[in-house]
Formats: sequence, C-alpha cells, structure tokens
Amino acid sequence: MSLDERLQQTINSSNYKRLSDPRAVDALNKDIGGKAKTLKSITKDYHIAVEQLLISEADKFFSMKDDTGKYSLKNSILSVNSNFQKLKMGIKLPPDALNSLYQFSK
Repeated sequence: MSLDERLQQTINSSNYKRLSDPRAVDALNKDIGGKAKTLKSITKDYHIAVEQLLISEADKFFSMKDDTGKYSLKNSILSVNSNFQKLKMGIKLPPDALNSLYQFSK
C-alpha cells in the first residue's frame, strides 16, 4: 500500500475521527493532537522503510556525469558528510563541489 493510500485510509477511518485535534493551553503547554501524532507515525514508518531500501540499493546508483561509473551513491553520501563537516568547521566549499553529487540514475 502506498503512503498516500495508507494516509487516506487512516483519515477516513472512524478511529481517526475520534482522535483529538491540536490544542494549546498556553505558550508552554501545547499538544499536536492524536490526529497529527497518528499521521506523523505513519509518515515516519514510510520514511524509515524508504531509507532502508535506498541504502540497500545504493550500489545500483551511479552518477550520470562520471564516465568511469565509479562515483556511486555511497560515495556521494560520504562526500556529502565530508562537505557537511567542512562547512561546520567554517571551511568554504568551491561552487563545483556539489555539481555531480546529486545526479543519479539506476
């Protein structure tokens, strides 16, 4: 079942309709409500499943700009993490550091 189908099924259910809406007692006491909590939980479950699938299939993705076929999605993820660490340390990245990191095909 797709995420959209699961969300629609949940929203149309009688159980969902009985859940609470968001409410705020004051600025420090807020509750997003049972409806939002349920939808967040479903979305999180799908996000985790997609992330696991992407990681398991990462070896099948290669950069369209790399003629050697060696620039895999895993390498891209490592580069992204490296770039993130450099940015956190205040090191400026050259504009072309990101050009080929996000263009992949199966």
